[in-house]
Amino acid sequence: MPCGEANYFTLALTETSDVEVTVTLREPPPPTPVPGCPECTPDHTWEYWFRLFLETTCGDVTTDLGGSGAYCRVFGDRGFFSGTGTETLTLRRVPAGSYTVELQARDFFGWMPTAIRYSIAATVTPSASPMCSSATSLTEGTATAGSTASGVDAFGLGCSGSPVSAEESLHTFTLTERRRVRLEAAGVPDPTSGTYPGLRVGLYGSCDPGAARLACLEHAGYDCHARATIETFLDAGTYWAVVEGQSGGARGYDVTVRTEAVGAACAGAAVIDASGTTSGTTAGAPDAFRDPAVCGDGYGADVVYRLEVPVDQRVVLDLIATYSNGTLTLFTGCGETLVAGGRGRSRIDTTLTAGSYFLVVGGANAVDEGSYILNATFVP
Repeated sequence: MPCGEANYFTLALTETSDVEVTVTLREPPPPTPVPGCPECTPDHTWEYWFRLFLETTCGDVTTDLGGSGAYCRVFGDRGFFSGTGTETLTLRRVPAGSYTVELQARDFFGWMPTAIRYSIAATVTPSASPMCSSATSLTEGTATAGSTASGVDAFGLGCSGSPVSAEESLHTFTLTERRRVRLEAAGVPDPTSGTYPGLRVGLYGSCDPGAARLACLEHAGYDCHARATIETFLDAGTYWAVVEGQSGGARGYDVTVRTEAVGAACAGAAVIDASGTTSGTTAGAPDAFRDPAVCGDGYGADVVYRLEVPVDQRVVLDLIATYSNGTLTLFTGCGETLVAGGRGRSRIDTTLTAGSYFLVVGGANAVDEGSYILNATFVP
C-alpha cells in the first residue's frame, strides 16, 4: 500500500525498451516567518523522502518492476546535500505494454510534509539486440582472445539482477552430453599499472537477454582475482557466454572453456569414514576446483577425499597445512553442491545427514601447495 501521497503517470512502450525515469526535486518553499520573533522561524531545511515505481497495474506497488527504490534528499540553505536533487530509475529490456510511473512522497518521521515539488522525465530507448550471429565459437582447452569493444549492450544486467551499462562480447560452445564445465576469462592487464581489469561473465542456455542465466560471476580483477572462473554442470546443448567489463568500456581478455566427465575429478578418492588423522600432500596434484570467493581464486592444487557418514551426526574437519592459505571445501556430488567450507576456510564443523560427500583439500593461490595433516572427528 502507498505510504504517502502519490502522483501517477502513464508510460506506453511499443517495443522492448530500456527505460530511465528521472525525478528532479525543486527547492522547497521557505518556512513561514513567525511574527515578531525572527529567531523563532525554522531553518530553511527539509528532508525529502520519496519512492519511485514502474508498475504493470496502476497503484499496485506489488507489480513494480523497478525494485521499489526509496530515496532521501536533504535540502538546506546551501542547496541539496547527501547527494544531488536528482534520482534516476533505470530498467533494462522492459517488454512492450502500458505501465504506470508512481511517485510517492513519504512522511518518514511523521512530521514532514508529504508534498514534494519536482519535475519528472522519462527516456525510452529500444533495447539493443544481441550479436548472436557474430558470437565466437570456443574450442575446448584453447584460449580465445576477445574484446568488449563491441558497441553493443544487449544483456544489461549485473549478477544481482540490477541494471548495468557495459559493452559486451559473445561466445558459444556445444556439449554432446552432460559434463562438468569450467569457463574461465582473464582480462588483459593495464599496460601502465599491470593490474587486471574486473570482468563480468554470464552463462546462458540461449542467445536471449530475457532468458534466465545459468551462472554469473563478477570479479574485482587486480592481483587477487586475475581470472574469473565459473564451474558448473551442464546438460547436452548449446550455450552462450557473455563477457563484459565490470566498469564498462573496452576490455581485452581471453576466455577458455574446459569440460570433463561428471565425477572424473573425484575418481579414486581415498575414503574417510571414521575419526582419525590423515596426512598427505597437494604438491603436484591437479587444480581440480576453484573458489572465486578467496583472494587467488582457489588456484592451488587439490586432493579429494570421499567422506562416508554412516548416520546423521556432527563432523569436525581440521586442516593443518605446511603451506599458506590451506582450504577445505565439502560437496555433495563431485563439486555439484557446496555443503560447507570454502571461502578460504581450513576448518569445517557441521552436522551432516548420512551419505557420501567429497572433501577437497586445496589452496587459495597457485603457489599454495605442500604437505598437510587432516584431522577428522565423527562426533557420536
